[in-house]
Amino acid sequence: MVDEVLAAAAAAAVDAEEILSFARALIAAPSENPGGTEDDAAAVAMDILGAIGASAEIIRSDEGRPSIVAAIGSSPRPSLAWNGHLDVVPADPSGWTRDPFGGEIVDGFVWGRGAVDMKGTVAMISSGSDSRAVWASVLMIVKSF
Repeated sequence: MVDEVLAAAAAAAVDAEEILSFARALIAAPSENPGGTEDDAAAVAMDILGAIGASAEIIRSDEGRPSIVAAIGSSPRPSLAWNGHLDVVPADPSGWTRDPFGGEIVDGFVWGRGAVDMKGTVAMISSGSDSRAVWASVLMIVKSF
């Protein structure tokens, strides 16, 4: 059963412009795998997480690829854990009608590699994880595979 008060608080906490801003910044940071690195996208994610007050750190795999572990908040209310990734499959710009790392908004849709999987989702999670959220604490793991 959905707690109507919690649902209303969660809906009120949504800042669509912030989510869009976060998503576009993440999309603009190339993170192709294979053939690249997630360092630029991880730096953007760290900036976003810092801006919302998260305690975050980058942990590197043996291959040097960055993963982020972040936490925000603490109280007796329920906690939530999120897991995501920042790498995207390689994008050949000749196969796109838009810049794959442009984050353009066309007809109400965000275009770019990772807009749906998974940079847009990481942006949404980040925006909803700060002190406006109904959760007591949030643990985020954004990892490289």
